[in-house]
Amino acid sequence: MGLKKILIHIEILIVLTFLVGCSYLNLFGSIEIEESFDEITVRMIQIDRVVGHTQWISPTQLVYVENKYPPQGRIWSVTIDGEDLGMLPIPAETTPGCQDTGLYKPLPLSDGRIAYLRRNVFCPPEVSGLDYSNDFYELLVWDPLSETVSELPGINFSEVQALVYDIAPDLSKGIGSTGSRIEDQLYWMEPGNSTPIELGLARASNPKWSPGGKYIAFFGNYNIPGSPGPRWSIHPLDLMIMPADCAPNCIDEIQTLIRGISDVNGISWSPDGKWLAFGGELGAYDKGIWLYNLETKEIKLIIQGFYRAPRWSPDGRHIAVRSPDPERVADFDTTEIFNRYWQIFLLDVSKIYFGE
Repeated sequence: MGLKKILIHIEILIVLTFLVGCSYLNLFGSIEIEESFDEITVRMIQIDRVVGHTQWISPTQLVYVENKYPPQGRIWSVTIDGEDLGMLPIPAETTPGCQDTGLYKPLPLSDGRIAYLRRNVFCPPEVSGLDYSNDFYELLVWDPLSETVSELPGINFSEVQALVYDIAPDLSKGIGSTGSRIEDQLYWMEPGNSTPIELGLARASNPKWSPGGKYIAFFGNYNIPGSPGPRWSIHPLDLMIMPADCAPNCIDEIQTLIRGISDVNGISWSPDGKWLAFGGELGAYDKGIWLYNLETKEIKLIIQGFYRAPRWSPDGRHIAVRSPDPERVADFDTTEIFNRYWQIFLLDVSKIYFGE
């Protein structure tokens, strides 16, 4: 099918969500969505593990978390050609007093190190610092050259326990959200304290710094009907952007790029900072991966289906996404099967990124 443009005029979109018995109203102007299926190619990297939390560490190498019980998560590496490079030698000894330890959410830093979250599982109050036995997380950094682990100076993580986070390119501070999907808020993680960011939003999540450090993209929503609860977790969000130096009050600095995205699942900047890739449902379209051009305002749908968590490669040629292996999964509605057969898919976006 050739390149096809569809102009969708949406004056008022009323969505009835029968599963939870709620309804909500979204107001749109006219938006133009371009189907760009023919501009990309797709291939799967076959991995004999459960794949989660994928990130690029070079144009030809990715790291990912294997979720396996027991033990908890561990971080592995693979090339784009499918060569298994094994588990990274990051120490994962169980914290004394806790039941288990897992490594999650790897994040490559600008200096070549890899940040990650260490999950300490079901720890007593004297270890967790809480009033009851619970899990707690630590933000740590692994140096692949010295194979040593350290904390990241100047990043106060413990107060927020941000399960969704990013670090500024100059490593001066972090930004995070709790990842609860109900009352998510954004926090600056700075030396000595963690400060809520004044956004004037009901929800804000998935913050992602631009490559040059000038902007932060995120999902947010100004108004959600009713009291906070499970229904909030399925309410559409907007793709937004704000200057990275707007602290402490960023209310007047927010720019809304796209409204009404359902089932949001990740944001990634292109290396040149001109495109944003994100996952979700938009307009009359089902789940898929989308691109938004900040200069031309183009919205491209590049692939449809249960593809999630886009990650743009450092050279701009590929976007890595996760999806169940279609050869091994018959029932795409079964969460248990999803969790067992997630794989990495590479979307070659060279034609779009380089104009080839």
